[in-house]
Amino acid sequence: MIVVLGNVEHINAIVLGLAGAALLAAIARLAFLLRKQRALNEARQHLAITDELTGLANRRRLLDELEGALTVLSSEGPEAGSLALLLIDLDHFKEINDSFGHHTGDALLRQIGPRIRQVVRHSDLVARLGGDEFAVLLHGADTLKAATVAQRISSLLEEPIDVGTASLRVGASIGVALAPEHALSTDELLRCADIAMYRAKNERGSFDVYEAALDDEAERFALIEDLRRAMADGSLALHYQPEIDLRTGRAVTVEAFLRWPHPTLGLIPPEHLLDLAEESGLIHPLTTWVFDQAISDCARWWREGHHVAVAVNLPATDLLDSALPQRMGALLDGAGLGPEALVLEITEGMVMADLTRSKRVIQTLSDAGIMVSIDDFGTGFSSLSHLNDLAVGEVKLDRTFTSRLQLGEADTRDENLVRSIIDLGHALGLRVVAEGIERLDFVSVLAGLGCDSGQGFAIQAPCRAAEIDFAGLEGPRHATDAAASRFHR
Repeated sequence: MIVVLGNVEHINAIVLGLAGAALLAAIARLAFLLRKQRALNEARQHLAITDELTGLANRRRLLDELEGALTVLSSEGPEAGSLALLLIDLDHFKEINDSFGHHTGDALLRQIGPRIRQVVRHSDLVARLGGDEFAVLLHGADTLKAATVAQRISSLLEEPIDVGTASLRVGASIGVALAPEHALSTDELLRCADIAMYRAKNERGSFDVYEAALDDEAERFALIEDLRRAMADGSLALHYQPEIDLRTGRAVTVEAFLRWPHPTLGLIPPEHLLDLAEESGLIHPLTTWVFDQAISDCARWWREGHHVAVAVNLPATDLLDSALPQRMGALLDGAGLGPEALVLEITEGMVMADLTRSKRVIQTLSDAGIMVSIDDFGTGFSSLSHLNDLAVGEVKLDRTFTSRLQLGEADTRDENLVRSIIDLGHALGLRVVAEGIERLDFVSVLAGLGCDSGQGFAIQAPCRAAEIDFAGLEGPRHATDAAASRFHR
């Protein structure tokens, strides 16, 4: 009996040991499966809020984070601070996709996120919304911070992007909206940023901050009435910025800029002013006033011994007007000026809207001795293919080509690119003008590259006609020759 019991106890110990081992194995396997399931769930969750192509946050992640941040702002009030939403639309992505194929387009899209991340904090969210649309959510950002980030993103996206054997320039239009200043709901803040983005795109600007006064229909109607009164009572003004010969410092042209100092809203951007004028049917009388005033001021300069041309930006509707050359000729004759006293500035986009009619009008202007200048040259994709067919006399090198040289960030390729564009203009018999000169010593650098003339705040800021310091413009030619020497061929 004792022997049997001993055997039973021995057998039970073995069974218990095996059962315990099996139980531990089952627990371990269950823990493994739980970890695997948790990892799988986390991976699925990550994929659900991540853009597959770029690895950035996707639209769902942006909306979730934006919703949470706006809830905090709504509940805590002003103490919670503010946030800014930036919507980014690439300017020339469709052309790149069509020309180089989707593989190149996808490779370019993958490089956008890293560029944007260079100028935002780790706590800020960068997302791809789909296609060529991106977004940035800046926590604790006011208008100045948001505008600064938008400008830096724009500058980075204007720099060449190397994709395989191609070096591509894409650029972007950025809309900025802030909470709680502009909206406190997700849909409304997105709407405000979207409106600002399309304004930036339509106005060929790098970014635009949402302005409620220019969005609300009632306010917009009131602003149009304000514009009518401003045109009637003389509240509009023209400011002028000289363009100098880079070798002599002598003023050769003075560009006119339209200004509207609104009594309550401050200075209305000229792009918004022109939008209002077009929408309200005031664009023709406004353009007529600008030309009358600019040519009148130019005639006064000539009488004072300053034989300069006045440059006026031409609206797209006027470029397609076959009567434009006759109108300009009559204005110049009435002021006692010859055709050499007027330069009409246009953009490539205006020409491409109706190439055939534009070419005909430009040719007629050229035959009459009136120079046509292409502004923002080099920012589009069609300039080189059509430039030789247009009877233009001048191209204005877009400031994005010269900004890196001024900041000292340029490499040999940047220098060669600027020189090549200048050489191309000269080969076609065109005068080449550099915009955005911010440093006096850069005058001699551009002269060393062969550029003919230039303008910018370092030379003289825009001012009223009577305030232009023609005598003081001789100074810039004394800028250091050492700065230019390394740019000579």
